[in-house]
Amino acid sequence: PAMKLGGILSSRLPNALLVHRVPHGHADQRFFSLDRMLRTLTLFVLLSYSSLLQTTLSILSCYEVGNLRVLADAPAIQCKGDEYERWSSAATVVLLPLLALFPVLLFGALVWLRRRHKLYNAKTSERIASLDVRWGVLYENYKPNCFWWEPFILVRRFVLTLIFVLMRGQEQLLSSFALTIISFIFFCVSWFAQPFNSKYENVLEVLSMGLLVMIGIAVQAYYGGALTDARQPIELSLSIFVVVVTVCLASST
Repeated sequence: PAMKLGGILSSRLPNALLVHRVPHGHADQRFFSLDRMLRTLTLFVLLSYSSLLQTTLSILSCYEVGNLRVLADAPAIQCKGDEYERWSSAATVVLLPLLALFPVLLFGALVWLRRRHKLYNAKTSERIASLDVRWGVLYENYKPNCFWWEPFILVRRFVLTLIFVLMRGQEQLLSSFALTIISFIFFCVSWFAQPFNSKYENVLEVLSMGLLVMIGIAVQAYYGGALTDARQPIELSLSIFVVVVTVCLASST
């Protein structure tokens, strides 16, 4: 349950939904507005990303049960046969590469727009209203120097979901340790970047990632009895270090 809660935290609603508003005076009031449709479509894609990623990875997540290899999400389904091969091939060749490339392409598009001064005014650093109405949902909630944060969030979801799903059938201690270390790295990035315009949202971001780190530590403590004598000092020391740094950084936010 703790690992599943960690997966939910890693795929929470896009941060872009927190305070997005269509700029007053620039919104098209027609019922069928291209600007509104593109903005809604962008939000829909951001909302669907985590679910589509988890569904795609679950097709590839199998583990051994006796002499059989079955799906982690549906143990009644064996990871073999023509039908499974078709689905797994589609997930591996088409869906997974597209999901991995999407944040990269989105980051490239935002960088290109930023360099052409399409996102912010070069002199005042204010957002360009003409583009803000359609695509502002991707960057309007963040500081100008953190316009890339939405693609970063997608990368974070991809990595955490990849660990959470593909290591589901592995040793709980190993998967929780990997989740803890990766979450701690993202926690540190969030703390140093402080990407949001609002201090309140920055606090929520740091606390949510800090909570994910603590969940990983709690799972390790729960399964700590499975540690061997050789591994216990190393993982225990790293866990204590992660807890101390997380608490210090979160308290200073």
